[in-house]
Amino acid sequence: MELQPGLMISHQSYKKRRLGLSFGLGILTFCLSLGADILLAHYKVEKAQWQYSQQILQQFSADLNKLAVVGQTLSPLLEQPCAQIEARLQQQGAISTTLRSIMLIDNQQLYCSSTLGAQQHDVSQRFPEVQHATPHLRLLSGSLDLGTRPLMALWLPQPGQTGKGIMLLFDLQQAIRFQLQLSHPYLSRAALQIEQQAIVGGTYKILSQEMLAETGITSNGHVLSTPVKVHVYARPMRDIIWDNATSHIAVALLLALMVGTLTFSFSRKHFSVHNDLILAMQRNEFIIKYQPIIQSDNLHCVGAEVLVRWQTAKRIIPPDVFIPLVEELGLIVPFTRYVIAHVADELPKSAQLPKDFKISINVGSEHLNNEQLFADMLKFKHALPANLQLVVELTERTPIDIDEHAEQLQQLQRHAIKIALDDFGSGHSSLSYLKKLHPDYIKIDKTFTATIGTEAITATVLNMIIDLGQKLNIAVVAEGVETEEQANYLLQRGVQFLQGFYFARPISMAELQQWLNSKIIYPPAHVPWIMPIAKTADSAHVRHKKAD
Repeated sequence: MELQPGLMISHQSYKKRRLGLSFGLGILTFCLSLGADILLAHYKVEKAQWQYSQQILQQFSADLNKLAVVGQTLSPLLEQPCAQIEARLQQQGAISTTLRSIMLIDNQQLYCSSTLGAQQHDVSQRFPEVQHATPHLRLLSGSLDLGTRPLMALWLPQPGQTGKGIMLLFDLQQAIRFQLQLSHPYLSRAALQIEQQAIVGGTYKILSQEMLAETGITSNGHVLSTPVKVHVYARPMRDIIWDNATSHIAVALLLALMVGTLTFSFSRKHFSVHNDLILAMQRNEFIIKYQPIIQSDNLHCVGAEVLVRWQTAKRIIPPDVFIPLVEELGLIVPFTRYVIAHVADELPKSAQLPKDFKISINVGSEHLNNEQLFADMLKFKHALPANLQLVVELTERTPIDIDEHAEQLQQLQRHAIKIALDDFGSGHSSLSYLKKLHPDYIKIDKTFTATIGTEAITATVLNMIIDLGQKLNIAVVAEGVETEEQANYLLQRGVQFLQGFYFARPISMAELQQWLNSKIIYPPAHVPWIMPIAKTADSAHVRHKKAD
């Protein structure tokens, strides 16, 4: 029987898998690193926008409060004629580079200005804030005496008098030029909004709030009882990312290289074991052994379970060491096919096996999930001599989906392939397994056999399994029989088949053939790996047969 395709996987292919894994994780690290840089850039941009908007708002509020204090020092001038105070107003206006005009207003009438001197104009239409009883700010496109230059008007009313107070006009370009200048590389411009109008740094044109972009970060506040907002806008994110692309890509490549190198290094152990198992199958380092199964009513060997040992150059590795690795690395299906192929090649050479001699082979739930169990086992059965009985032992280290696989297993039974539940009671098996699978055998795990003659709590489980098998008319096989006491107890309880070191250790096919050809019910005493047994004339119990 030939090995299944795809089993013979070269050392180079697994080196490629290591390289592929390392390269894949490296690429993933590179992408995640760039993604993290982009997210970090977004965070830094928003943080800078928020900080600058707060800073501008606080500075603007502080400056206006100072100007309000200066303006309030001029309030006594409201009680004097313009001719007496005009020079004082002109002198005060010349002190500040941002202050363009000081206007004294009484009864909503402009009567004195630092730039125009004595006047008599109704300013309630031009400056409706003169009707306010609280300080007020407003942006203007120009004034009576300053043309169309953008201005900011600060109204400081006389306490307790409507329409009377001081109006200060500031040159916006000078007043907020430095405040709206942004020195951060991520930011482009800032805008100051007072009520429904705004001015954008760099242009110094009065805009309506509808004309402002909505992509900025905004800080809200009140300055001298007037709602004020500061909007800070960032440069296009693609430009920011592009400007920093060189450093970001360099860091991302470095991280990707580190992760890829570490992955290649640390995956060596994983892939080394994986590769060792593949090479062991290629080199036929796994040797097949057969552990005899004894029929209890006559102590004849009526079958054998196929077991595997890993024969390396230095030592023999038992299955409880390498089988978990085979399962963990996802090799259980090709490994089972490897065993099937070797057993099928070996058994036809042993023409003297008794009729209906049972050959039991372990199959994991992974093989069921692979949906190739039926085809593999049918091919295996046809490769065996016609006088042999194939038994599939279902191991259940992982749960078996009974509803999904019951039909597949019943197909095996319809083709005269027996089904056994291995290690029953120690894994995921339950009564539902027995009801839905209808197995031909249940095998008692050796951990329960070991409780015979002890007071262990699990000792009762052994009897429950035996009783269950008898009630359901399912043959019971006891594994791990190592002492005469255990063998006698199981015989008394009516267990049909026994298996364990008390009868025989796993042996080669040639040694098994020698035993079967001896025509005795116990193995010859000179075979050290087999413990001889005999059947007494007056008892169904077993006893030791001492060597000569």
